[in-house]
Formats: sequence, structure tokens, C-alpha cells
Amino acid sequence: MPQETVPTSLFDPAARRTPEWRLHWLFRLALCSEFVGHGAFGVLTKQAWVPYFTLFGFPEAWAWHLMPVVGTIDITLGVLVLLAPTRAALLYMGCWGCFTALLRPLAGEGGWEFLERAYNFGVPWLMLWMHGWETPVRSWFAVLTEIPRVTVARAQTAQWALRGIMASMLIGHGAFGLVMGKANLLRFYEAAGFGVFGVPLPTLSAAIGGFEMGLGVLCLVATWPPLFLFVCAWKLGTEGLYVPAQAYGAWWEVVERGSSYAAPLLWIGFQQVLAAHGITAQGLLPPRWRLARGRAPPVIMPTGCLSSTRRRTPNILPGTPASMGRLRPCFAVILGTHKRSPSRRLDNRTARIPASRRRARTATTLGCGAGCTIRAPSRPAIRWARRSRTPCISTPCSRCMGCANDETVVGAGSEQEARRQASRAGPVHGRLLFGWQRADRAVAA
Repeated sequence: MPQETVPTSLFDPAARRTPEWRLHWLFRLALCSEFVGHGAFGVLTKQAWVPYFTLFGFPEAWAWHLMPVVGTIDITLGVLVLLAPTRAALLYMGCWGCFTALLRPLAGEGGWEFLERAYNFGVPWLMLWMHGWETPVRSWFAVLTEIPRVTVARAQTAQWALRGIMASMLIGHGAFGLVMGKANLLRFYEAAGFGVFGVPLPTLSAAIGGFEMGLGVLCLVATWPPLFLFVCAWKLGTEGLYVPAQAYGAWWEVVERGSSYAAPLLWIGFQQVLAAHGITAQGLLPPRWRLARGRAPPVIMPTGCLSSTRRRTPNILPGTPASMGRLRPCFAVILGTHKRSPSRRLDNRTARIPASRRRARTATTLGCGAGCTIRAPSRPAIRWARRSRTPCISTPCSRCMGCANDETVVGAGSEQEARRQASRAGPVHGRLLFGWQRADRAVAA
């Protein structure tokens, strides 16, 4: 049985092989980069920071003296989170990142500046959530030496949070060119040599901004890991334009955006956690979007070839022809059980799903002379079966293969889809089945 926590030590070879360990250290490196880079501008001092101090009534002369103090605190926190992170430090870093992001629109720079800096506070708060905050007060100041195991539900929640962070930073940065037309972007594109394309730089900046905003929207729905690798490379490339433009503190600008590069990599890390539980990403768009087009073929479960998902071995009934052809694995969900009809033949049997809620407790199977009924399938399972283009199939009981009961199952295609529908169908009738499909049988869509 796996342990409930994973050590964070660099010298534990067993821990280094776990996705939780890699996620933890990616968080630490990203936050260290973000705060050390931001603090460096405080030590060097920066003209653009002066309006943020004058918002609170500080004279400009005081602002230049307070910048090194703020920068030193940021650098200290960045080093601390790399060497000895604590929950209290993560909470402060998230609040400070949110506060500094809010200073931009308060100083008249526009609300897009706040959206673009969502990673400044989203990443530290996500790391704090990953380690848990429902702990005693004393543990908030203790060094984090263990990482809780990431469950499927928490991994999916973290992925949605990262989707929001990536969408916000890409849409906000794209608006700099498409909506605001920031002058510094034109200078970056000119220094990078984009003028050789013969397109006016304002038009090119607007086009790149529109692409970036579209990429941010795509991050909200995409499930393809290579897309998020592209997002990471895109952020490195766009922020790297500070260097050829010879901007003030150019390399520190690149370092400060460490959390924006890490966000897509963290999404992929949480996807590895899901893959360890048998949930894999298939295609660019979510499965429900692909099924909505009606092109996904139904999964046909041959009678007598169902077995428990725990064993994942074929369980062929006596008398099954040996020349069945090649078998390939597939998954299905049990909607309910019904008594076996004496006249039932060993073939695929479709079930009529009730159209009204008054009949949601039973459904009559077709083709059985005795008119058997499915016992109490849950309403979410019925609604899903009605939407899917997969027929319900009557098969012998998967528990013993020898009793007087049959089960009505619905093929769910991938294991991810089957597990999701099994959880919606309930603990009794929503059992997940692993089966075998004839690879040489033509299936009509």
C-alpha cells in the first residue's frame, strides 16, 4: 500500500521517482525565480516602481530609498522557499504577488496588467493548497519536509487552477498588443528583426496579441500535453525579447517570469499523476467534445467476455468459439441487473432507455420474451446512456457468470470515461467492467 506522504529530500532516490516530488520541486524553483527576479529590481531600483509608492503618499525621494528594502525582502523569500519552504511564507508570497499585481491597474496601467500577472499569486497559493492549509497554527511555520499524495480529484482541481492561470496570463499579455498597443512591444519586435516581414509593426503586434489570446482560451479546454509544452516555449520566447531589445535589467525580467514558464509544466506534472491512476489525455480536445460529433464508434462487449477490472484477464464462457479473432481491451459500465429470460439468445441486446422521469426507475429490455426489467438504474446514468451513441447490451452476470441474472451494460470507450460514468451511476449499478472486444468485428456507428 503506497505511503500517504512523499519526502521532499533531494537524497531520497525512491521519492525522486514520484510525480509529487517533481511537482514540489518545480513549485520551489518557479517561486524562487519569481521572487529573486522581482527583488533584483528593487535592489537595482526601477523608475516604473515610483508611481506604486506615490499611491500611498510616499514622496518620490522616499520611494528610491524603500525599493532596496522591498527587493531584499523578496530575494530573502525566494531563497527561503528554495531551501526551507513554509506554509506561512507561501501565504505571504501569494498575498504579496496579488497586491503587487493590483498596483498596476490602481496606478492607471489598465486591468490587463493584473490579468497578465495571475501567476504571481496563483502559483504560490496553489503550492500552499497542494500541501494543505487545514493544519495547526504551529505547522504553518514548520519546514515542509513531506508532500501529501495527490489524489485524482485534487490533481484535476489543480489542473483547472493552472488552466485559469495560463489563460489569464496569455489573454492579458495578448491584450497588450491587440487592445492596448503597448509601445514597448513594438520596440521588442523591432529589435528582434520582425520588421523584415514587410508588415507594419502595430499590425504584427495586434496579430500576435490575438493569437496569444486565442491560445489562452484554448488552454481552458485542451487536454493535449504537447500544447502546454508549446505554451511554455512561447512564454520563454516572448519574455526573452527583453534581451535583444537591451531593456533595463533584461535578464532579470526573464528570470522574474519563472512561474509563467512553470505553470504549463505543472499542468503536465499533474497529468502524470492522473496517468498513474489510469487516466490519460487523448487528443487536443476533451473526449465529450469529440463524442458530440457522433463519429466515435460504440464499444461492443461480446457476450461472456466480461471480467472484473481488477484482474483484467479474459473470462470466456464454456462453449465460446475458440476462433473469436483477436481481442482488444475495452471498458463498460453496468446500468442495472435483470432476470434472465429463458428465451434469451447469446447475442447483443439493446435496451430502451426511458424518456420520462416517471419511468426512470425501470427500463424494459427488448428482445427478451419475458419482458425483463433493469432494476433501478440511476438517473444520471440513464441521461448519459440516452446521449451516448453506444447501445446497451445484455450480458451474463459479471460476478459469477452462472446465476439466473443478466446485466445491462453500456460501453464507455476509454477507461477515463468509464470511471467517470461509473461514479455517476452509483456504487451498486455503476460498477466498472473491463472487457474484450472483437478486433475483427465491424462495428456500425
